[in-house]
Amino acid sequence: MIVWVRRTKIADGGGAGDALVNQAVVYYNETTPLRISAEALSCVKPNPGRLDLNVYPHRVEISARFADIDPLWHLNNVRIIELYQEARISFNAVYTQEFGLEPTQGKRVLVARQSIDYLGEVQWPAVVTIGVGVSKVGKTSYSLALAMFHHEKCVGVSDAVLVYATHQGPAPIPETLRDALRKKMLPGSAR
Repeated sequence: MIVWVRRTKIADGGGAGDALVNQAVVYYNETTPLRISAEALSCVKPNPGRLDLNVYPHRVEISARFADIDPLWHLNNVRIIELYQEARISFNAVYTQEFGLEPTQGKRVLVARQSIDYLGEVQWPAVVTIGVGVSKVGKTSYSLALAMFHHEKCVGVSDAVLVYATHQGPAPIPETLRDALRKKMLPGSAR
């Protein structure tokens, strides 16, 4: 199944009153499209609270490299994943040092899932700011909310689920780490 979201012009014949609407086209095979309304698409929009850089307790500025661009001089989507990774690693390093957390022998944090919503293009050369905060703390995992900003505009959001584990599998998050993560939570309106 393939999904495209595109802006479609609905004309009333007058030109000035024409409207643009978002419309998704889902193809189950090469010839069978299914149209989905803009209302149905609204459920996939990011939380508006996530679009404000000020809600993120950790921020990192990253300069895009020439190697990060595609033939249209935009940041390449594969490289954007790497920029989110850099921000996530920076966040981990800062809160580990800030709260005096020591690595524990035989324990590690694994990325179980990462999703990205692209909200805008970034032209090269560029410096982006990525905000990072904790959105959820569970028994053996926690979630990070990330957002990329360029010229003060949110151009993408990402969510990462990280699992605290031993070599045998998921393990309960230690209380010291749990407390540190809670201090880096996003406000409730942005989770």
